[in-house]
Amino acid sequence: MAGSESREQNGTSDYCANLDFLRLLAVAAVVWIHAVESPALKAGIVWCRFAVPAFTATSVLLLVWRHREDSAPVLRGYVGRRVARIYLLFLAWNCFYAAARWLEHTVSQGRDEIRWKVETLLVSGFTEQLWFLPFLAVVTLVVAALIFVSARAGFKTGPWVIGLSILGIVLALLPPPIEIHLETHPASYWFVLSWLAFPSALMAFGLLPFCDHGKANRKRPGLALMLVFMAGLLLWISRSGHCSNLLQNSAGVILVLGAVLGSCPDWLKRNLKKIGALALPVYLLHPLFVHALQVVGHRGAHLPVAVAFDGLVVFVGLVGSGVTAWFLQKIPYLKWLVTVR
Repeated sequence: MAGSESREQNGTSDYCANLDFLRLLAVAAVVWIHAVESPALKAGIVWCRFAVPAFTATSVLLLVWRHREDSAPVLRGYVGRRVARIYLLFLAWNCFYAAARWLEHTVSQGRDEIRWKVETLLVSGFTEQLWFLPFLAVVTLVVAALIFVSARAGFKTGPWVIGLSILGIVLALLPPPIEIHLETHPASYWFVLSWLAFPSALMAFGLLPFCDHGKANRKRPGLALMLVFMAGLLLWISRSGHCSNLLQNSAGVILVLGAVLGSCPDWLKRNLKKIGALALPVYLLHPLFVHALQVVGHRGAHLPVAVAFDGLVVFVGLVGSGVTAWFLQKIPYLKWLVTVR
């Protein structure tokens, strides 16, 4: 979900604007998942389940494109800095949300239950979306290890990526080995969500034969459109609950392939370079706006759960977090809070 990654792929000529566009769609889907409460709009959440797999597969693809030919010392140095950067970002935002929740708990006289545990501080997070940052750090380490092993052993690309993709499919079919126990073990929340999302990291390797260094070997807009419809079909089928994790991970990875194969007009590329960097900060900031508006609407104004109010919450979550992120990016000493490199 790193907003700046796709603009750093071996120079601007390798910039894939469609990946930024996909991540903007994915972050809007995440806001939808966290904001809607009315039954009519909750029914659409299944269409949003591509978001985390798409974010994960994009991050893996960009990491492999940029660093698969690096020497071992260079790769270790980059991965060490990136993992430390991601985890520091997690700790900073986790402390911010812990303080925000403590303030709400104090003002509302205990309505907001807070799990003051070390696991919540170090892994799972005090708000639901932060789990992804430690997960992304782990994915970075795993992918770097796979790059190193592949280069050291001299594996051929074809069998190697096919094997990893099959492993991802198998993992997506397996249920998490533990259940979520938030009250006693908050880290179980992080583990289960990470287990469900990790297959997309392995399945992303299966995209490598179709593209190279951020570019498709050949642009195929017709095929890209077909892949979008295929991903939508998989998400629709996942409503049944059968193999839903495999279907949703596959949909996210397929959309990443569609983004790489699709074409993008130059005018849109220029605009996406500017707004694509907002994907990560909107993801990090949106719970603040979503929760605040829900508290004011339901607890303060006693508004009922309704489609119109849900729409307002989604809009405020996207726009409020986007505008705040834009301001943070303009402040030199605070822009690190909304950037992963």
